[in-house]
Amino acid sequence: MSIGCLLVPSFALACELAERPTLAGRPVALADVAGRRVEDATPQAQQRGVRAGMTLREAVAFCPTLAVLEPHPARSARMADALVEALATVSPLVEQAEPGTVFAGLAGLEGLYPDPELIERAILRAAPASLAPRLGVAERRFTAYAAARSVPAGEALRIEPDEAGAFLASKPAEWLPLDAGQQERLRLLGIASLGEFAALPRHAVEAQFGVAGGRAWLAARGEDPTPLRPRPFAHERVVEHAEAQ
Repeated sequence: MSIGCLLVPSFALACELAERPTLAGRPVALADVAGRRVEDATPQAQQRGVRAGMTLREAVAFCPTLAVLEPHPARSARMADALVEALATVSPLVEQAEPGTVFAGLAGLEGLYPDPELIERAILRAAPASLAPRLGVAERRFTAYAAARSVPAGEALRIEPDEAGAFLASKPAEWLPLDAGQQERLRLLGIASLGEFAALPRHAVEAQFGVAGGRAWLAARGEDPTPLRPRPFAHERVVEHAEAQ
């Protein structure tokens, strides 16, 4: 089944920037809830040495022109819902993996969208343009996610099944669905790309990283077995309609 991944990187920061278009292209940092440290930063800020986790005072010392924004969780929640609803206008099978990352099953939509590009355009057109989303489409969940991370904002990238392994090989290993401790172990082992990780024997990976490592190994090879877990949206809509009568 073809899977689409609608993605907004640095979602909380993107939500704040959507409210302040004049800051586009400038060095900007998002403060944490306590207002003391950097939670996230734009590429322009990162190029000047601003990093997540440093104090705001340190960040401003690195970049005196830095604009610091405070987070608004309620706004981010609304925008996350808007992203889900946008994808739901095209497919009834929608799963929000986390705020800013939404998956959808695209199989069975050929009658409405005979050309695959029509599906991609419909999804991007429905999504809030102010969030600058990007779309990845593939047969496997992780490959769709990697495709979305690899394409410019406002564009789509489709990866065919026979292209997945080669496409993923050069992508960074930090994209793998592993926790912080496992990612640190990868760095210690000198594994920087998905191709390097996929080249390891599966039994050795599972010995080091457990079941999660085995799943990540399959994902790095374009064989991610993780199923789509769509929300029971259609059922809820039917119940609400029946009550309204």
